[in-house]
Amino acid sequence: MPPAAPHRRNEAVVELPNVARRDLLLTVNRMAIERVQKLIGTSASTPTYILCSTSLAPAELLPTCVKISCDRARKKWSNVRALARLHGVPFIFTIDGEDAAVFYRHPDYRDDMVRSWLEEYHKKVRMAQIEREQHTTTDSTMVQRVAELERRVIALEEGRHNG
Repeated sequence: MPPAAPHRRNEAVVELPNVARRDLLLTVNRMAIERVQKLIGTSASTPTYILCSTSLAPAELLPTCVKISCDRARKKWSNVRALARLHGVPFIFTIDGEDAAVFYRHPDYRDDMVRSWLEEYHKKVRMAQIEREQHTTTDSTMVQRVAELERRVIALEEGRHNG
């Protein structure tokens, strides 16, 4: 993740509930006009996201941003936050088709619990797949054995009828 302006202890972190969806357009518009950066977090001390004017965003981040209108971002705010936080997807919010602000995960943000849950989930998916493959192999082996037994029974019955 590209470097961001360092978080200073005296710099205010806006708590996430205070970034209301209905105010997103106004906030993004202000970001674009004033060319400022806003740290957003789930607590007053820990920034999770950065919302800033496009001129303040790291240059290497801009080509990877997903463009989304402020209205769409407002409607899908939970999804936008989740993609940014969990997958590091950066967004450019647009107003009337013009790039206005960039929203991305703060580079210092780490959520080890989410990583451990994802690791556990991927292990369980692999184990379930292995178990399914074993059952499929066992089932196909049993089907082959039953088919062989049926052929033998038919051969024996034919032998009795012919002999």
